[in-house]
Amino acid sequence: MDPDSIPPIIGGTEAVEAPRPIRRWRWWIHIVVLSLLPLLAGAAGLLQKSTDAMLLPENIRGLIGISVDALGSFVFLFGIAWLASRVNAQQLLLKWRGSWQPIAWGFVSSILLRIGVALIIFIPVTLWLLVNKVDLKNQAEMEKFRPAAEHVVNASVLVNDPLYLALTLTLISFIVAGLREELWRAGMLAGMKAIFPQKLQNRRGEFLAVCIVAVLFGLGHTMQGWMGVALTTLLGVGLGAIMIWRRSIWEAVIAHGFFDASTFALLYFVAKYHPDVLHKM
Repeated sequence: MDPDSIPPIIGGTEAVEAPRPIRRWRWWIHIVVLSLLPLLAGAAGLLQKSTDAMLLPENIRGLIGISVDALGSFVFLFGIAWLASRVNAQQLLLKWRGSWQPIAWGFVSSILLRIGVALIIFIPVTLWLLVNKVDLKNQAEMEKFRPAAEHVVNASVLVNDPLYLALTLTLISFIVAGLREELWRAGMLAGMKAIFPQKLQNRRGEFLAVCIVAVLFGLGHTMQGWMGVALTTLLGVGLGAIMIWRRSIWEAVIAHGFFDASTFALLYFVAKYHPDVLHKM
């Protein structure tokens, strides 16, 4: 046998050639393509808001249709990003860690996120109102400081159609929002880590990346007004922090799903038991 044809042996096993690293410009394509998702959603939200249309259609067929459209467009763009970067499951933090722990962590995190976001927004807004001596009874002035939830879903449909409510609490909250948006976030963070590996070696660098991605995430929610953009940006920071802390996507997916589901549930209870509050919006 020709000695040159014999593979080298290292530690009793055949040497395996390491995979070639993906070139940086391909990761840039990955980042740019994924960035289009929130930017296009934000632009569409501004246009849709100007027409006073709802983000979620008011019937089951339309709700399922927009879910399929959202998931389809995500798969298409994420697929293009994958073709460029070949991002893998490990880079996307897809490993499920533990048995039931991710579900518990996700549920608890959703509660902490709601409290944290509310406090972070409430304190500066309250100080601003006090400093500027704004009349708290001035409804027009107070409208500036709440997200425009009425542009997202018709709360009366949640009350009148149990199946519609069930779909918003499950399909919309956990799949269309939770899984789709957190997979997007993981893809963005993976791309930034591949492009700037030295800067993202520590928690400080990772948190900076989380904040940058959260801003893009917030801009994808212009349908809820600029206060909604601020709230979702803060939510994005929290979800990204959970992801890099747990080194897994799933706690963030579950936290996101519970956060959105609890929002729809709150709208349901307000619309059913205190409809006068919604009429003032």
